[in-house]
Amino acid sequence: MLATPEIERHPLHPFLPENAQVLMLGSFPPPKERWCMNFFYPNPQNDMWRIMGQVFFNDKNHFVEGKVFKYEEIVSFCGKQGIAIFDTAQAVRRWQGNAADEHLEIVEQTDIAAILQQIPQCHDICCTGGKAADTLAEILHTTTPKPGEYIETFFANRTIRFWRMPSTSRAYPLSFDKKAAAYQRMFKELNKSTAKKRNTMINIQHTETERNGIFEAWLDNTQVGEMTYQRPTPQRMVIDHTRVFDGFEGRGIARQMVLAAVDFARANNRQIIPICSYAQAFLTRTDEYKDILV
Repeated sequence: MLATPEIERHPLHPFLPENAQVLMLGSFPPPKERWCMNFFYPNPQNDMWRIMGQVFFNDKNHFVEGKVFKYEEIVSFCGKQGIAIFDTAQAVRRWQGNAADEHLEIVEQTDIAAILQQIPQCHDICCTGGKAADTLAEILHTTTPKPGEYIETFFANRTIRFWRMPSTSRAYPLSFDKKAAAYQRMFKELNKSTAKKRNTMINIQHTETERNGIFEAWLDNTQVGEMTYQRPTPQRMVIDHTRVFDGFEGRGIARQMVLAAVDFARANNRQIIPICSYAQAFLTRTDEYKDILV
């Protein structure tokens, strides 16, 4: 019978540049004897920084020098590109001497909401492996996307695009070129979203009484929408009205209010009955929300 391993706490602080547009999350770092630098993805056998070199500089060795990574260049690059980095676990038990997903037992999940508070411009989270993606799905109360794809959800008062990307470990059965192509597609979409000035300033406020509730959408100091619901029982929310104010249509505001209601319902064991035409159409178009629908 194996002895229970000691609990390891995360050895690094989150890397959170103020301009972060995307948060990249792995599971947990490998043992320190496998590190070649004091930063994320430090194992020289992991191809994350080769993929970043290929995607951004068309040179997979851009961040490689001999058998080590160029620490200063990588940190500078992430800061300039607005790439925040951490992991989905704060503490683990390691049942074998590596960072393979199947050998990690997560003891304490990362407080993702607290991290997002420090990077207010971030609306995209990229998980770089299966265990990280499944852990984040649990934290966000949603499902895990397919590899190379994303789903939209609402968490910590903002709309989030949750990406599930291929693992950059060489143990993951996908060629380097196909992994690089997947990451290139993601960053191309991120750049496109930034260029279109996606709605990163919308703030959703929620107020509830014993009988009803309201989600209000605010842009800076201006209210731009509202969604109301009734509470026929303590655990049921009947969404009866969704409205986006004149001049603010077409910005995804109604979607953000409905996603805020979904996030609240999942976190508080509520069920939703959508009788408003918009909320009904949005929530019943896929099976993603069937867990909170009556």
